Amino acid sequence: MPRRSTPPAAPARPGAPARPAPAEPEPFAPAEPWWRQSRRSQKEPAARFEIAAPRVATREETPAPARPRISGAAVAAAVLVLALAGGLGFLVTTDWLAVARASTEIQGAQRLSEDAIYAASQLEGVNIFQVHPGRVAARIKQTPGIAEVTVHPRLPYLVTIIVREETPFVIWQGITTTAWLAEDGAVVPAIGAPPLLKLTDPAGAATEDRRKQQVLADLRALRAAGLEETELYYGAQEGLYFRSRDGWTVYLGNAGEMDVKLAALRTIKNSKAAEAARARIIDLRGQFSPSGRAQVW
Repeated sequence: MPRRSTPPAAPARPGAPARPAPAEPEPFAPAEPWWRQSRRSQKEPAARFEIAAPRVATREETPAPARPRISGAAVAAAVLVLALAGGLGFLVTTDWLAVARASTEIQGAQRLSEDAIYAASQLEGVNIFQVHPGRVAARIKQTPGIAEVTVHPRLPYLVTIIVREETPFVIWQGITTTAWLAEDGAVVPAIGAPPLLKLTDPAGAATEDRRKQQVLADLRALRAAGLEETELYYGAQEGLYFRSRDGWTVYLGNAGEMDVKLAALRTIKNSKAAEAARARIIDLRGQFSPSGRAQVW
């Protein structure tokens, strides 16, 4: 089929703007039959679609927070603290400040040996900064015969231990044992001069602690009242009794008030009843009983 020719463009008017030339139409292409299009569509690959997950920033991509700047003064302070801590650790552990027997002074020991007191303190080789006076005193006080203890540590490695020993009050002789006792009943080592007072309990009637404390209280009262006799006895029925230097056997009992009984004893010795007595026995156990009389025979 013959193509139509394009008519020539009309001449432009004088003074009118020039018009652009019309675009030349594309050549006509007939459509392909349907059977060719189906075969070609089978040969062409199918369209692909990609689905992308939302992007999450990783740790490497997360911006790091700005680090604070450390001043030189803070660094110097930290170094100083570490140095002080290290120096303190050295001071509390070094053997240069360890306590020894030669650097320990013990005062007040008369009956007990100083070496025994030092051994009880457990201070050998202990750093002076690790010495606890209260604990050391408690260990020493467990030694029989020690009443009070004070401990004074001093730099560089000096320790002063001041003790007060128990004073032996009475030699207490029981059925099978003999012990030195202080006024409060504490056992005192049998070292040095013995006490003047002696009590014999041949039947063990005062072994119970409460009875023993009562007997010790009566002995203290007799000594305070000026009892001259130093050897006494104790029995369950007789209580305290003794034989005086002038030949009297005196029964004091367990009722207490020994100072009053001792004053009554002195009065009775000078009475006519004492001069007429044959057995020379004075029984003061019933003086404070309801009858209120002492017996002399």
